[in-house]
Amino acid sequence: MTDTLDAALDGLAENPALPTELVRRLIVHRGGPHAVAKRADLTDDLFDEILASDHRWLAHSLALSRHLPPHVSLRLVAHTDAGVRAALAAGQRVAPRDVFARLVDDPDKRAREHLAQNGNVPDDLRARLARDPEPSVRALLARWWVGAPEEVRRMLLTDPVDEVRGAAGTPTTRTCPTRSHRRTCIRGWSTIP
Repeated sequence: MTDTLDAALDGLAENPALPTELVRRLIVHRGGPHAVAKRADLTDDLFDEILASDHRWLAHSLALSRHLPPHVSLRLVAHTDAGVRAALAAGQRVAPRDVFARLVDDPDKRAREHLAQNGNVPDDLRARLARDPEPSVRALLARWWVGAPEEVRRMLLTDPVDEVRGAAGTPTTRTCPTRSHRRTCIRGWSTIP
């Protein structure tokens, strides 16, 4: 019976014709579907209700939303839950520069690890992650930033931690979009400067 109810609530949450009042009721329903936070038609009032609900998973889903307006991402970057900030770092394709800048300095390494893998972070902010105190952040940056500037590549290739140097010297195709470009990406990382 619970699976049927969950499926029905998920269907409602994803229905673009759902009236605002029912969207509001899904937000208030603490066990409600997280998909409601990813709706494209959320208003500022509904964003406020999601954030005021103090429901971690709704805030997490909101942070992953492709429809998140800049002013809401600025609120989420200050969220007390590190998991929500990490979701924001992972999910944002377009965000104010200040959001990315604050996430680069986030005290929780998960946010920085997700930023290292996010190709939408401005290059100068992403480059700061090459000096991150956590080796896992630097290793992820080395693996995922195929087109890193020469200075960043050298820093990662000469890192004092084996894991980081190994990641920097390993050819990767993770961010290469096309087959013809993939060959260039591999060639660019297989040559140690």
